[in-house]
Amino acid sequence: MASDMAEAIRQLIYEKGISEDLVLKTVEDALLAAYKKRYGTSENAVVRFLEDYEGVEILAKRTIVEELDDPVLEISLEEAQALADGAEVGDILEIPIDPREFDLQEVMLAKQTTRQSLREISRDTLYAEYHAKLGEIIIGYYQREKNGNIFVDLGKVEGFFPRKYQSPRETYQPGERIKALIAEVSKAGPQIVLSRTHPEFVQKILELEVPEVYDRTVEVFKIVREPGYRTKIAVYSHREDVDPVGACVGLKGIRIQNIIRELEGEKIDVLKYEVDPKRFIRNALSPAEVREVYILDEAKHVALAVVPDSQLSVAIGK
Repeated sequence: MASDMAEAIRQLIYEKGISEDLVLKTVEDALLAAYKKRYGTSENAVVRFLEDYEGVEILAKRTIVEELDDPVLEISLEEAQALADGAEVGDILEIPIDPREFDLQEVMLAKQTTRQSLREISRDTLYAEYHAKLGEIIIGYYQREKNGNIFVDLGKVEGFFPRKYQSPRETYQPGERIKALIAEVSKAGPQIVLSRTHPEFVQKILELEVPEVYDRTVEVFKIVREPGYRTKIAVYSHREDVDPVGACVGLKGIRIQNIIRELEGEKIDVLKYEVDPKRFIRNALSPAEVREVYILDEAKHVALAVVPDSQLSVAIGK
């Protein structure tokens, strides 16, 4: 039993990432609660863990008295001298409590309380850890599938990769490595919802591939995405000597090709953001040739772009 408890404590500390103090305090509180239920108070109780958590003992602090009045808080001089040489009236002895003094119901209650508390601590710890990573890229492994939804092994916890957040271009096999965005984190479980269709996923991949985006020399103004088909990225530069589109595309297109490969061949257009809406709309409709842009209602963001008949399908897209 001692080795089982030791293993459980080590697992909580080293595998679940729960602090040692928190685990030990939880076990201690449960044992003190059981002691209080048995003796009516826990003020004189001490919980002590053995080396490497190979056991735990409860000791009762009792004051040595000549005439015993309260057997919970006191011990007679005669009994004390039998336990410790040189014991005198007024001294306080720490006396180990025999586990057999607790009835089965008290022991079971202590176990249930400990398990419940540790489950809650484990859940809250995992929630805090993954909530801090919200919006970041994480790598996991395909574990199982149900109704098109994929469950992903993330190590400490299982990720939920819903069908609606999977690109229509992509298929997955058991054991396959999956790189995705942490899109949502809820306390229930906790549940870690993953996505490869969010525009933020493209943003994070862009930051990994383009140092100028990562260090904010080049800023992403907006990403608009039709997952599996096309993504348009509007970028601008804080430095005149840095071409924002060129930085994202890379020498001979190597950077943008890496991103396209990550998205399984999804088309990506990188365009320069312009403060002037007419110029920005021209850029946004690229690669279509635009003859003229008319701003019809600036407040409502309504504009009319004129293109040759041959360019209409290119401008409209899918």
